[in-house]
Amino acid sequence: KSVTRLLAKMFSEKDSDLAAQNKPLWICFLGRFNDISVAIRTACIQQTQHFILNHPELVKEILEQVKVRQHDPEESVRLDVVNSLLGVARKDLKAMTPEMLQFVKERTLDKKFKIRREALLGLGSMYKQAIVDRDVPDPDLFAKLDFVKNKVFHHYYQQTPDDRLLVERMLNIHLVPYQKAVNERMNRLLHLYATLDENAVKAFSEMLKSRNMVRQLVAQLVDAHDKSGEANPPPIMPKLVQLGRTLPDHLKPNEYLKKFNLMLKDDARLRLLVKTLVGPMCTCKKAEDIVKEILKKIGCTSGTPNILYQLVKTLLERIAPVMVDALAVDHLVLAVSELVAGVEDENHDAIEGGEHKGVQLLLTLSQYFPQYFKSVEIFENFLTFVKNDDDVISDLALQIITNTGSHLHMDHPEVYSSLVPLLVNLTKFGSPMQAKHALRCINTICINKELAVSSIFESIQGALNPDNANYLSAIVSLGHIAQLFPKLFAPEMKTIVSKIIVKDLLMKDRTQGVATEDPWCPDHQVSEETQAKVQAMKLLVRWLLGLKSNTSNSGTSTLRLLYTVIIHDGDLMENGLTNKPELARLRLQAGCCMLKLAEEPCYADIIVKEQFQALALMLNDVCYQVRVRFANRLHKGLISLKLPLEYMSILCLGANDPLKERRQQLKTFLTLNINKRREYIKQNPSARGRMFYLLPDYIIPYTIHLLAHDPDFKSYEDVDSLKSLKECMWFLLDPLTHKHEEYNYAFLRQMIENIKQTKDAQCPDDEAANKKLYAVCDIALGLMYAKTGTITLKEITQEPVLPSKLFTSPDKNYSNLQSYLPKDFLFESKRRVGGTINYTSAETKKMISACGTTTTEIVVLSHAPVVNPLPRTPISQREPPVRRRKAAEKKDQRSVGEGFDSDSQSPKHSDTEDSNKPDRQTKGKKAATFKIAPPSSRRVAARKVKEKVNYEEEEDLEEDEQKEEEEEMEEEEVVVKVKKQPKAKSPPPKAGTKQTKLDDFNMSKGKVPGKVSSKAELNGASGKITPKGSLQSPTPRASSTSILKIVTPSIPSRGRKRAAESGSPVLSSPDRKSDDRPSPAVVRRLKPPTLREDLSRVTKGVLRTPSESGSERSHSPPAQNVPVKRGPMARPEPIRSNIRNVRRGRIANGTSDGEETPETEVSQSSSSSPPQSASHSKTILSQASAQDEDEDDGLNVKRKTRLRKK
Repeated sequence: KSVTRLLAKMFSEKDSDLAAQNKPLWICFLGRFNDISVAIRTACIQQTQHFILNHPELVKEILEQVKVRQHDPEESVRLDVVNSLLGVARKDLKAMTPEMLQFVKERTLDKKFKIRREALLGLGSMYKQAIVDRDVPDPDLFAKLDFVKNKVFHHYYQQTPDDRLLVERMLNIHLVPYQKAVNERMNRLLHLYATLDENAVKAFSEMLKSRNMVRQLVAQLVDAHDKSGEANPPPIMPKLVQLGRTLPDHLKPNEYLKKFNLMLKDDARLRLLVKTLVGPMCTCKKAEDIVKEILKKIGCTSGTPNILYQLVKTLLERIAPVMVDALAVDHLVLAVSELVAGVEDENHDAIEGGEHKGVQLLLTLSQYFPQYFKSVEIFENFLTFVKNDDDVISDLALQIITNTGSHLHMDHPEVYSSLVPLLVNLTKFGSPMQAKHALRCINTICINKELAVSSIFESIQGALNPDNANYLSAIVSLGHIAQLFPKLFAPEMKTIVSKIIVKDLLMKDRTQGVATEDPWCPDHQVSEETQAKVQAMKLLVRWLLGLKSNTSNSGTSTLRLLYTVIIHDGDLMENGLTNKPELARLRLQAGCCMLKLAEEPCYADIIVKEQFQALALMLNDVCYQVRVRFANRLHKGLISLKLPLEYMSILCLGANDPLKERRQQLKTFLTLNINKRREYIKQNPSARGRMFYLLPDYIIPYTIHLLAHDPDFKSYEDVDSLKSLKECMWFLLDPLTHKHEEYNYAFLRQMIENIKQTKDAQCPDDEAANKKLYAVCDIALGLMYAKTGTITLKEITQEPVLPSKLFTSPDKNYSNLQSYLPKDFLFESKRRVGGTINYTSAETKKMISACGTTTTEIVVLSHAPVVNPLPRTPISQREPPVRRRKAAEKKDQRSVGEGFDSDSQSPKHSDTEDSNKPDRQTKGKKAATFKIAPPSSRRVAARKVKEKVNYEEEEDLEEDEQKEEEEEMEEEEVVVKVKKQPKAKSPPPKAGTKQTKLDDFNMSKGKVPGKVSSKAELNGASGKITPKGSLQSPTPRASSTSILKIVTPSIPSRGRKRAAESGSPVLSSPDRKSDDRPSPAVVRRLKPPTLREDLSRVTKGVLRTPSESGSERSHSPPAQNVPVKRGPMARPEPIRSNIRNVRRGRIANGTSDGEETPETEVSQSSSSSPPQSASHSKTILSQASAQDEDEDDGLNVKRKTRLRKK
């Protein structure tokens, strides 16, 4: 490190030419930027600013290293990169190249807030220094740093309060400094807003909205303290909770807001200061003084952290109006009026569309600071804006007056008297948008509304003629009169709607559309007739929203008309006169109108199922623009919680969209709506009584019913349609079950199973429709099992409720366990980490309940040598054989009921430790004599029968000491015996045994290893099972023929002991190299009753030994009382055999599904000599050490060993 610093100093010194003189040393130094040591990399980065300032010729090589280090995994290195580049900017701003600015810009998106903050503050400082603080900015610097203002506001899209507070602080300090004079400050704000891009403008509006919300919460908190002496004082805690969500977590808002609340309660002066700060009369200068006084009251001792002080300071920064007040608005309106009048600013270049942006800024401020728009000069300027020839400026001015002019008739009566006639005139002869906002303005500011509206209504009735120039404006004005003043002209409105709007306009096509094959066209190319029909459908909706009832069946008729427009692709009467782009607009408007009516409860209840299903299919419209605009309108209604929950199910059809970006956008909509509703339930305890209408889990029944009635879903046996529905169902289930703590698996499953007990209320007597419904239920159940990841079972606190308009009442008299999916319909499983839950189809459940459960355990002995990690165990550490026998007897006395629940396993004990322990066998034996071992009694489990195939020697050693010695020199021997023990206790397997798959039995004698034999060979003549379960062993053909032994011990619970501890190695086959999952040491699987007889066809045959297959590995159990190094558990692989594995779960040897360990192949030598006599085996035993030396030459066995992670 010291050498690196010395070299860096020598290279970076001013006027140093060491880099040119000693090129190899310079290249060696550049390599230290990638050093493994963090300290050395940091030392190199800290010197970069000296290279950039003193040696411009070396900047390119240095920046190549900095480019890599800005992505350094070490946080401190990335922070030093930012600080070094910002250090260059502080000393010489012109030395900053675009590439260096890009590095700092990228770090504003760092995953660490500390780095994001430094990078963004550095960019803000450069922007303020080069542009804000200079009257005439340098053109080169302006071009380099012009992106900063947009970048700052884009940062507001970050969701953390820290990032948002940072942007709000930078607005007041760097972009529009609050210390500047009010005139200069407003000019700076106007120029800033006029040059922001669209996304930055949205962020600016969102910032004002967020700060206004905090200001209102503080005002309500102070008001609650003022009214604390009343009989029913306003609650305080909800306000504190909402304020806490707007503050950073590191300030501990929940704790310190309570302390600040106590101070407000006890200190009347403090309460008055806060009330003045959020009041309508507070100016920027007064706000600055109040903030200083409040912070002085809180107090902060220098040198000691005061979290309360920091929290109150942060809160005051958000609520203090230091940028805008009444005086500032006066200056801003004057500046905008000059911009609209065409007066150019001498300090700034003309901005294209600047007058529109300026009026838009006034509209944004009027929404959150209406109290500052009060002087007569302001409203006189607004009056000028309304009279402007530019319809956009006039329309925006009308909206500003609507927001700010509620007291105009009292404050400025002369302006009011001039404005009202102008508004009436606009409703009659203005553009459709002007007519719309003029009527809203009249509704807000007029004293005698009825008189003004009556004159307007009489005038527009004569304009309802397609030949009239104000035809569109008349339709728009009529619609808003019907909505804002529903009782004023009720009879006349019904007549106009039925005769003029519906019959004469919507049901007649007067013009022939221009022939075109384009699916969409720009707004200016839409014919006036189509525009009139679009406005007519809006009029119908506004009229119904004004009525708010369906007493005269007006809502039913309107919904029927809109439904017809949709199903006829926009052509209501099917005359074929309208072209494709205009038909797309008509059906889009019909869909949006239905969504608008669905937001009103009285009309949402009368939308029938067929109308809802036709509306949902608009998300899959052939026209891209229709899909996009309909999805945006749907999301707008859902995110505001106005649309009912069932409309969220429409988003599941987003899986059918052909464009990936559209599918991602729709899934984002779905995720946002799910999170919004869950958060709403958490924040509003009173909403728990309306869980059926708010809880996202209740979207499942609506989705199932919608997919079951998909028009492409003709039959429940149609595999292609089922695959499409599976994609749609997973499109919904993925965000719904993404976080397992957010949903209840058992609740969802019970809900779906309850649907299978019902019938489709839309067509309850249609058997095919009901089967389609049940098939979609089976798809949902299969996806929940296969793809939802780790499942956490939770208690069901309430019974799932099904919507009565979609399903009949559940039939409790029977259980619909039938699966309605094709047998070859598959669900792609998702890798799971941790535990799993076994999923069994309904048919299998029914069979298991009647016949019980059968599991199979296979243990195989091999003649290949066993690798013994500990050749000799000290005598002091050996346990007497009697203790092991007692432990085995205690284990056999365990309850039959244990082990059925994978969650009840004991983490300290593996129940397969004894039953799966390999038989001990003499190491080095080459020959032995075999016979069938005598049976022993053992209990059989009530519901499961475990079959064990093991191989053992003919002769048992007479004394335990001899067994211990033989265990030290274990070697696997091909010894096969077949025995049935229905109720007998099986002796533990010998040491050196290994467990393998049924595939290992596929090799018949003489076949090439590694090739799988045929099915007939698998079910060959190695044994026969009698109907009662006994297995008859055939007569051995030779002394080397293997004999199969099957025992049926009782089922212990599934242990968690690892393979290395229990002595149950995991096998893997070389012909499965593409599959990296290991084979199971012990496999438990359910055998379907229809396949249980397959074992009876096992005939006598030659079993493939490990030496022949070359695919197994051997493993000896660790010595007693010697600690074994634990490693990761292996992922089991199902046995490939003629028995279908229909149950997944924790494997008996303690391996866990979902965990993988790397494998390496180790070649060992093995000689395959036939078994010989027992006397010869003793000779081999005495020559064990010599045999070990010759193993590599005599054996030819390839094994796989599993590397354990450190």
